[in-house]
Amino acid sequence: MKKITGLKEQILLLAAVSGELSDTAVRRLHPSYGYISNCLSGLRDDNLIRKINEDKLTGYKLTVKGKHFVSQSYPDRLAGFITGGVGTDKVRLDTMHRQRYHRIAETVVMMHRLGIAVLPGDKPSLYAPPLAVDRSLSQPCFYLSHEVKDMGENGIKINNARFTGMLRSGGGDYLLYNTCSIPLKWEEMSEYRALELLQSELHTKLRPIMLGHTMDVAYDLLMGNGKKNSTCYKVTGILPCIHYVPFDENGEFLMRMGFLSGCLNALKTALLKDSVQKPNSVWYCDGFTGDGKPILYACDFDMQRIYAYRNKLDMDRLGGVVYSFDFQTAVLERYFEGLGVVFKVLDRKKVEEKLEVSDKSSIHHPCPGLASNFSSTIFR
Repeated sequence: MKKITGLKEQILLLAAVSGELSDTAVRRLHPSYGYISNCLSGLRDDNLIRKINEDKLTGYKLTVKGKHFVSQSYPDRLAGFITGGVGTDKVRLDTMHRQRYHRIAETVVMMHRLGIAVLPGDKPSLYAPPLAVDRSLSQPCFYLSHEVKDMGENGIKINNARFTGMLRSGGGDYLLYNTCSIPLKWEEMSEYRALELLQSELHTKLRPIMLGHTMDVAYDLLMGNGKKNSTCYKVTGILPCIHYVPFDENGEFLMRMGFLSGCLNALKTALLKDSVQKPNSVWYCDGFTGDGKPILYACDFDMQRIYAYRNKLDMDRLGGVVYSFDFQTAVLERYFEGLGVVFKVLDRKKVEEKLEVSDKSSIHHPCPGLASNFSSTIFR
């Protein structure tokens, strides 16, 4: 068979590591869905992938011929992944496993679009010494959940954890989840146990990130709209934090700003340089205005802090000031309705232009210094 390149190659490789690419994940690989459809049709005509449309789930899996092709064409990059008997290699067509594959696929596609190494042969082994992440890594790495759980005897202790993988970068280490379009099924103690064990094994500090299809899903999570089902994620849990990131270009921007570089923290420092600090305050906030109103910097969308801030506002009725990006503001306005919150809305595109974080080549460099008049140029 002739050599396959471009988008077709991406689809094959990402389907290989994900198990099954969801239609939602495939649509993020190129701005033209017509072009995507042509590539999918070509791969199906060559009998390298097959389309599965069952139980309201549409996805694409490698055929037997497709698995043979990628294992022969990319032996170093896949590093035995197809023949190793891992979860994504097994033929499982039940709805539960397909949903799991789709959550993994969407996470993998976002990492791929951000220029993060996801294929086994493109990154060092997670548990190869030294275990502590090298902050000088030229490229961040994403490890799928089965790679993270492959720690020997201790791996069985976190088999039930629902994270899709771990991101290691110069900006920190993160445990990623994907709730898709509804609150994720969740066992609080299993996730907390996984977090603690991995931090101990890898000698690092992990921060959880929750992906979701849209910002509206974040509102459902904050409001506890899955609370009728006791097995769904609740923002009132014991995890120290959990950041929400939408599965779109806004989410990719947030990943570059906050989790692949120090730009989000540098922006916070510039914006809040004149705020009043009260070290002994009981508020979950980032400072106070001159007249005593609490300020929340919500650009990193840490749902635990947002929830705690709202509860305190609801009790004290002082009003407050919230900084957020334009794509986050509609959800936060609904969530803080009636509590006297004033929003300082940052324009995402203006921030991108100012900090040069809009392309893959810039995601690993330190955040540029911020001029003293910077903050006045980025608000809507």
